[in-house]
Amino acid sequence: MVRLITQLESGFPPRMEHVRQAAEWLIQTTVGEKITRFFDRHTALATNLTSPLGRVRVEAENPRIISDHIGKVQRIMTSKQIKQRNMYNMDDKGFLLGLSEQSKLICTYKGGTFTMVDDGNRKLLTAIESVSAYG
Repeated sequence: MVRLITQLESGFPPRMEHVRQAAEWLIQTTVGEKITRFFDRHTALATNLTSPLGRVRVEAENPRIISDHIGKVQRIMTSKQIKQRNMYNMDDKGFLLGLSEQSKLICTYKGGTFTMVDDGNRKLLTAIESVSAYG
């Protein structure tokens, strides 16, 4: 069971109910609250709360891509003589329908936050906000 959880951890770690269902299927009986004792005995595993993170966002957090983008923006601002007061920052917050709440996942990662990659097959609700760079 520990090996299965470790294999599933890369991008799609199992939720508590998935581990419970797998255990019940293996032993052919109800596990109930005994599942917490399993995690007490296997200290390499941890439970972490996560928030959904879209596949595009995961790819966009690549430091090389961000650095290249900032360089391009600076070159364009210089060549087009764009003033800081004419720059705006826009931000959006996407909510995946059906996955907008945090989930408790089982993984070997301890501490910090843990994100789950979306399968790209869900509807997205987006809120957008903007602010001027000039103030």
